[in-house]
Amino acid sequence: MKHHLRVFFAAGVTLFASGVVGQQFPPTVTAINPQAVREGDTVNLKAEIEIMALHEKLDELRDRQLGEMILKQQEQIDMLTRLLTEKGR
Repeated sequence: MKHHLRVFFAAGVTLFASGVVGQQFPPTVTAINPQAVREGDTVNLKAEIEIMALHEKLDELRDRQLGEMILKQQEQIDMLTRLLTEKGR
């Protein structure tokens, strides 16, 4: 008798857990309509192209800022070199 109760208890716990998981993570419904799949792929492709364009803009911005920083550092090195040269005279 106890064995049957354990089986029913385990089955109940399994059903409860699967219900909780089902509420937390609803199943993904796949589109039956091929046209909807193609439209979804088109949207994804457009989004990927936009993301690539943003990455390109960020790369250009970073390159420009790094170039400006290097120029400023070179100016500071030149100023320090002049100061040390003048102080050494």
